Amino acid sequence: MLGVAILAGGAGKRMGGLDKGLCLYQGVSFIDHVIAEIEFQARFLDEPVQIVISANRNIDVYKKNGVPVVTDLRGGCSDFQGPLAGIEAVLSYGVTHQVSHWIVVPVDSIRLPSNYLQGLIATQLQGSQKQVVVMSVLGIRHYSHLYLQGSKLASIKHYLDRGGRSIKGWVAGCGHTFVGMNLKDSNLLNVNSGNV
Repeated sequence: MLGVAILAGGAGKRMGGLDKGLCLYQGVSFIDHVIAEIEFQARFLDEPVQIVISANRNIDVYKKNGVPVVTDLRGGCSDFQGPLAGIEAVLSYGVTHQVSHWIVVPVDSIRLPSNYLQGLIATQLQGSQKQVVVMSVLGIRHYSHLYLQGSKLASIKHYLDRGGRSIKGWVAGCGHTFVGMNLKDSNLLNVNSGNV
């Protein structure tokens, strides 16, 4: 089964400490925007999709979306360890819930390319041996938008245990590739301001 991990567990430093997933864009919360888009795109895949939210605050609010919510295994509200700790938590969830591979999307990416899910898994369908795929748009690499095999959990744990925090830093040590996505109308809207 494919898992889609929505990263909503950060400290929201660039948004004045706000919980990004609960911020509103056009009257709708960021988390609701992302879930709706993922659910729409999942209809066109040939396998079941399990959405999982990584969150460290307002857990009961996130649970109202009807999908599993996991908290970081290290740090949490008192000591945010960064998005890679959220990825560690969702991959750990996947071990006991038959999720073999994952797509990761940050909660503040409230508009995604129309082929987001298909684009990130395309290299695997074409027989690539790379276990990590990073999205690239117009030559810019977006390391928090990635596809990875659940088997990368041990590698992430090892990296975090040694004090690493950066997704980019972790990816650099893995066999990885990039997939370009064509955005004809600026579909990727990433929000890092509370003024939306």
